[in-house]
Amino acid sequence: MGKFKLITYRKRRSITILGKLLILICFIFIVGLIAVNLNSFLTITKPVESKLLVVEGWLPDYTLKGVMEEFYNNDYERLIITGKPLIKGYYISKYKSSADIAEATLINFGFNKDLIETITIPRTIFKDRTYTTALAFINWLKKSDHNVNSINVYTLGCHARRSRLLFKKALGKEIKIGIIAGKDLSYDPVKWWNSSRGFRTVTNEALAYLYAKLFFHPDKEKITEELKI
Repeated sequence: MGKFKLITYRKRRSITILGKLLILICFIFIVGLIAVNLNSFLTITKPVESKLLVVEGWLPDYTLKGVMEEFYNNDYERLIITGKPLIKGYYISKYKSSADIAEATLINFGFNKDLIETITIPRTIFKDRTYTTALAFINWLKKSDHNVNSINVYTLGCHARRSRLLFKKALGKEIKIGIIAGKDLSYDPVKWWNSSRGFRTVTNEALAYLYAKLFFHPDKEKITEELKI
Protein backbone atom coordinates (compact mmCIF):
# COMPACT_ATOMS: atom_id res chain seq x y z
CA MET A 1 0.00 0.00 0.00
CA GLY A 2 1.42 3.38 -1.10
CA LYS A 3 2.13 6.19 1.29
CA PHE A 4 -0.45 8.93 1.68
CA LYS A 5 1.24 12.21 0.50
CA LEU A 6 0.11 15.77 1.11
CA ILE A 7 2.96 17.37 -0.79
CA THR A 8 4.58 16.47 -4.09
CA TYR A 9 7.70 17.88 -5.65
CA ARG A 10 7.87 18.63 -9.36
CA LYS A 11 10.68 19.91 -11.50
CA ARG A 12 9.99 23.18 -13.28
CA ARG A 13 11.90 25.33 -15.70
CA SER A 14 12.62 28.97 -14.94
CA ILE A 15 14.42 31.71 -16.79
CA THR A 16 17.93 32.35 -15.63
CA ILE A 17 19.30 35.78 -14.85
CA LEU A 18 21.14 35.71 -18.18
CA GLY A 19 17.92 34.78 -19.98
CA LYS A 20 16.03 37.62 -18.32
CA LEU A 21 18.81 40.02 -19.27
CA LEU A 22 18.65 38.91 -22.92
CA ILE A 23 14.85 39.38 -22.94
CA LEU A 24 15.27 42.88 -21.50
CA ILE A 25 17.89 43.76 -24.13
CA CYS A 26 15.59 42.50 -26.92
CA PHE A 27 12.68 44.50 -25.50
CA ILE A 28 14.75 47.68 -25.31
CA PHE A 29 16.00 47.09 -28.86
CA ILE A 30 12.47 46.65 -30.24
CA VAL A 31 11.17 49.73 -28.41
CA GLY A 32 14.13 51.75 -29.67
CA LEU A 33 13.59 50.52 -33.23
CA ILE A 34 9.93 51.52 -33.08
CA ALA A 35 10.79 54.91 -31.61
CA VAL A 36 13.39 55.67 -34.28
CA ASN A 37 10.98 54.83 -37.12
CA LEU A 38 7.65 55.92 -35.64
CA ASN A 39 7.63 59.49 -36.96
CA SER A 40 8.70 58.44 -40.46
CA PHE A 41 6.02 55.71 -40.46
CA LEU A 42 3.31 58.24 -39.64
CA THR A 43 4.71 60.96 -41.92
CA ILE A 44 3.80 59.24 -45.15
CA THR A 45 3.93 60.88 -48.57
CA LYS A 46 2.41 58.84 -51.40
CA PRO A 47 0.73 61.09 -53.98
CA VAL A 48 -1.30 59.76 -56.90
CA GLU A 49 -1.95 61.31 -60.28
CA SER A 50 -4.80 63.74 -59.79
CA LYS A 51 -6.14 67.14 -60.82
CA LEU A 52 -7.68 67.85 -57.41
CA LEU A 53 -5.65 68.84 -54.34
CA VAL A 54 -7.46 68.71 -50.98
CA VAL A 55 -5.86 70.69 -48.16
CA GLU A 56 -6.63 70.50 -44.46
CA GLY A 57 -7.29 74.10 -43.48
CA TRP A 58 -5.61 74.03 -40.06
CA LEU A 59 -2.10 73.88 -41.55
CA PRO A 60 0.43 76.54 -40.45
CA ASP A 61 1.31 79.33 -42.87
CA TYR A 62 4.75 77.95 -43.74
CA THR A 63 3.13 74.68 -44.84
CA LEU A 64 0.66 76.55 -47.03
CA LYS A 65 3.63 77.81 -49.04
CA GLY A 66 4.41 74.16 -49.72
CA VAL A 67 0.80 73.71 -50.84
CA MET A 68 1.30 76.43 -53.47
CA GLU A 69 4.44 74.75 -54.78
CA GLU A 70 2.69 71.38 -54.96
CA PHE A 71 -0.30 72.86 -56.77
CA TYR A 72 1.54 74.81 -59.45
CA ASN A 73 4.37 72.30 -59.98
CA ASN A 74 1.98 69.41 -60.65
CA ASP A 75 -0.71 71.03 -62.80
CA TYR A 76 -3.70 70.67 -60.49
CA GLU A 77 -6.96 72.21 -61.68
CA ARG A 78 -8.62 72.89 -58.32
CA LEU A 79 -7.65 73.44 -54.70
CA ILE A 80 -10.19 72.32 -52.09
CA ILE A 81 -9.66 73.54 -48.52
CA THR A 82 -11.53 71.65 -45.81
CA GLY A 83 -12.01 73.45 -42.52
CA LYS A 84 -13.46 73.50 -39.05
CA PRO A 85 -15.28 76.45 -37.44
CA LEU A 86 -13.15 78.64 -35.17
CA ILE A 87 -13.54 77.85 -31.49
CA LYS A 88 -12.09 81.20 -30.41
CA GLY A 89 -12.92 84.60 -31.84
CA TYR A 90 -15.72 83.22 -34.02
CA TYR A 91 -18.12 86.08 -33.25
CA ILE A 92 -15.64 88.91 -33.77
CA SER A 93 -13.51 87.59 -36.62
CA LYS A 94 -14.40 88.12 -40.28
CA TYR A 95 -13.07 84.61 -40.85
CA LYS A 96 -15.38 81.91 -39.52
CA SER A 97 -13.33 78.77 -40.10
CA SER A 98 -9.82 77.45 -40.56
CA ALA A 99 -10.64 77.03 -44.26
CA ASP A 100 -11.42 80.76 -44.57
CA ILE A 101 -8.12 81.69 -42.92
CA ALA A 102 -6.13 79.29 -45.10
CA GLU A 103 -7.84 80.65 -48.23
CA ALA A 104 -7.08 84.26 -47.29
CA THR A 105 -3.47 83.37 -46.50
CA LEU A 106 -2.95 81.62 -49.85
CA ILE A 107 -4.49 84.54 -51.73
CA ASN A 108 -2.12 86.87 -49.86
CA PHE A 109 0.76 84.66 -51.03
CA GLY A 110 -0.40 85.19 -54.61
CA PHE A 111 -2.57 82.11 -55.18
CA ASN A 112 -5.33 82.48 -57.79
CA LYS A 113 -8.53 82.78 -55.72
CA ASP A 114 -10.65 81.53 -58.65
CA LEU A 115 -9.06 78.10 -58.26
CA ILE A 116 -10.02 77.70 -54.58
CA GLU A 117 -13.09 76.08 -53.04
CA THR A 118 -13.65 76.00 -49.27
CA ILE A 119 -15.66 73.40 -47.34
CA THR A 120 -16.47 73.90 -43.66
CA ILE A 121 -18.28 71.51 -41.34
CA PRO A 122 -21.05 72.83 -39.02
CA ARG A 123 -20.22 74.31 -35.61
CA THR A 124 -22.42 71.64 -34.01
CA ILE A 125 -19.88 68.90 -34.76
CA PHE A 126 -17.15 68.54 -32.16
CA LYS A 127 -15.67 65.06 -32.67
CA ASP A 128 -14.17 62.98 -35.49
CA ARG A 129 -13.62 66.17 -37.44
CA THR A 130 -11.07 64.87 -39.95
CA TYR A 131 -13.48 62.10 -40.94
CA THR A 132 -16.38 64.54 -41.01
CA THR A 133 -14.52 66.98 -43.27
CA ALA A 134 -13.87 64.07 -45.64
CA LEU A 135 -17.62 63.35 -45.74
CA ALA A 136 -18.27 67.06 -46.32
CA PHE A 137 -15.88 66.90 -49.26
CA ILE A 138 -17.84 63.97 -50.72
CA ASN A 139 -21.08 65.95 -50.39
CA TRP A 140 -19.47 68.89 -52.20
CA LEU A 141 -18.11 66.59 -54.91
CA LYS A 142 -21.56 65.11 -55.60
CA LYS A 143 -22.99 68.60 -56.09
CA SER A 144 -20.12 69.82 -58.28
CA ASP A 145 -19.46 69.16 -61.95
CA HIS A 146 -16.10 67.50 -61.26
CA ASN A 147 -15.68 63.95 -62.51
CA VAL A 148 -13.06 62.74 -60.05
CA ASN A 149 -11.60 59.29 -59.48
CA SER A 150 -8.50 60.36 -57.51
CA ILE A 151 -7.41 63.10 -55.12
CA ASN A 152 -4.32 64.09 -53.19
CA VAL A 153 -4.69 65.19 -49.57
CA TYR A 154 -2.14 67.68 -48.24
CA THR A 155 -1.65 67.66 -44.48
CA LEU A 156 1.06 68.22 -41.88
CA GLY A 157 3.81 65.81 -40.78
CA CYS A 158 2.84 62.76 -38.76
CA HIS A 159 -0.88 63.49 -39.14
CA ALA A 160 -0.58 62.12 -42.69
CA ARG A 161 -1.14 58.40 -42.17
CA ARG A 162 -4.26 58.99 -40.08
CA SER A 163 -5.61 61.55 -42.57
CA ARG A 164 -5.25 59.08 -45.42
CA LEU A 165 -6.92 56.34 -43.39
CA LEU A 166 -9.90 58.52 -42.44
CA PHE A 167 -10.36 59.83 -45.97
CA LYS A 168 -10.34 56.23 -47.21
CA LYS A 169 -12.98 55.30 -44.63
CA ALA A 170 -15.14 58.22 -45.75
CA LEU A 171 -14.64 58.02 -49.51
CA GLY A 172 -14.52 54.25 -49.91
CA LYS A 173 -12.93 52.51 -52.87
CA GLU A 174 -14.45 54.67 -55.60
CA ILE A 175 -11.83 57.39 -55.29
CA LYS A 176 -8.09 56.74 -55.15
CA ILE A 177 -6.45 58.74 -52.37
CA GLY A 178 -2.90 60.01 -52.33
CA ILE A 179 -1.31 61.73 -49.34
CA ILE A 180 1.31 64.46 -49.01
CA ALA A 181 2.88 65.30 -45.65
CA GLY A 182 4.08 68.88 -45.41
CA LYS A 183 7.13 69.49 -43.23
CA ASP A 184 6.43 70.09 -39.55
CA LEU A 185 9.05 72.53 -38.33
CA SER A 186 7.90 72.50 -34.71
CA TYR A 187 10.16 69.56 -33.74
CA ASP A 188 13.09 67.48 -34.96
CA PRO A 189 11.59 64.63 -37.05
CA VAL A 190 14.64 62.41 -36.48
CA LYS A 191 14.94 62.79 -32.70
CA TRP A 192 11.33 63.71 -32.01
CA TRP A 193 11.54 62.44 -28.42
CA ASN A 194 14.06 65.17 -27.52
CA SER A 195 11.37 67.86 -27.19
CA SER A 196 8.04 67.90 -25.38
CA ARG A 197 6.33 69.16 -28.55
CA GLY A 198 7.76 66.34 -30.63
CA PHE A 199 7.01 63.68 -28.02
CA ARG A 200 3.41 64.82 -27.55
CA THR A 201 2.75 65.21 -31.27
CA VAL A 202 4.14 61.85 -32.38
CA THR A 203 2.81 59.75 -29.49
CA ASN A 204 -0.64 61.37 -29.73
CA GLU A 205 -0.78 60.74 -33.47
CA ALA A 206 0.40 57.15 -33.03
CA LEU A 207 -2.35 56.43 -30.49
CA ALA A 208 -4.95 58.25 -32.60
CA TYR A 209 -3.95 56.25 -35.67
CA LEU A 210 -4.23 52.96 -33.77
CA TYR A 211 -7.66 53.97 -32.51
CA ALA A 212 -8.82 54.94 -36.01
CA LYS A 213 -7.41 51.73 -37.47
CA LEU A 214 -8.77 49.29 -34.89
CA PHE A 215 -11.76 50.83 -33.13
CA PHE A 216 -13.20 53.66 -35.25
CA HIS A 217 -16.40 52.46 -36.92
CA PRO A 218 -18.48 55.61 -37.54
CA ASP A 219 -22.15 55.80 -38.46
CA LYS A 220 -21.67 57.30 -41.91
CA GLU A 221 -25.36 57.98 -42.55
CA LYS A 222 -25.86 59.71 -39.21
CA ILE A 223 -22.85 61.99 -39.67
CA THR A 224 -23.94 62.80 -43.23
CA GLU A 225 -27.31 63.92 -41.84
CA GLU A 226 -25.54 66.11 -39.26
CA LEU A 227 -23.68 67.83 -42.09
CA LYS A 228 -26.99 69.06 -43.50
CA ILE A 229 -27.72 71.10 -40.35
